Amino acid sequence: MKYSFSTLVRWVGMGATPVVIVIVTILSLSPASEVSEIVTYIPFGDKGAHMLAYMVMGFCMICGVAHSDGQTSVKYMLRRNRLQIVVIMVLICLIGATIELVQPLFSRGCELGDLIADCIGGAIGVFLGISIVTLVQKCEQKRGKS
Repeated sequence: MKYSFSTLVRWVGMGATPVVIVIVTILSLSPASEVSEIVTYIPFGDKGAHMLAYMVMGFCMICGVAHSDGQTSVKYMLRRNRLQIVVIMVLICLIGATIELVQPLFSRGCELGDLIADCIGGAIGVFLGISIVTLVQKCEQKRGKS
């Protein structure tokens, strides 16, 4: 059975999303001393780590649910998937807010700046995911024409 690359991207997105959510949750609730070693390698420190983690989350989520309908325009993809984008952004912000509210129970700080970084990272990830899904669709159409 032969599957298209866009189907593979979708399956990987759906499969990776829960794994990414679990990893982000574990890292977010781990003691700061354990996570600080990882954060030192990320630009912009703690806020950069938040943006990166939620960017990966948003990327996986949108890759798992985006519909391309054979179209190869990012503008079309943004319009076609606007409901998915809104739902994913609400979920990302809710996950970020929930983790921030629970962190004090694990001797971690609750910061509004972290939540803002989470939401910004999620938005970047969603846009990158839409761009990748569109690019994959373009490549498949070109390959089908040759």
